[in-house]
Amino acid sequence: EKIKRLHLLLTVKESAMDVPSNLEARRRLTFFSNSLFMEMPDAPKIRNMLSFSVLTPYYQEDVLFSIFGLEQQNEDGVSILFYLQKIFPDEWTNFLERVDCGSEEELRAREDLEEELRLWASYRGQTLTKTVRGMMY
Repeated sequence: EKIKRLHLLLTVKESAMDVPSNLEARRRLTFFSNSLFMEMPDAPKIRNMLSFSVLTPYYQEDVLFSIFGLEQQNEDGVSILFYLQKIFPDEWTNFLERVDCGSEEELRAREDLEEELRLWASYRGQTLTKTVRGMMY
């Protein structure tokens, strides 16, 4: 099995090393695949585990961006949504593909996707949303 894996690593084309193209996705997949070969200790029995709770303090912070907040332009004339689209272009393209829209205009025409847009933006630009989502996972 190790010889097969070594052969595969030596014969794979370099272009396959760049899949997926998103750096964060590649980092996460690399970490996961490397963890598969780690020596893991046995987990303790559930009755012996300590309980776990999380307290996330916040003060008047929005958990989700509103549509108005996403579209409102700052003093430089840039909206939060535009900024996030430029920082995460591949994720924006993937989002449009996932919701079956060819463009932002098509996305805005569908009111049923408003919450999906708010979630997409909040997961990338709102610290509290990312914290709550991470703890829920």
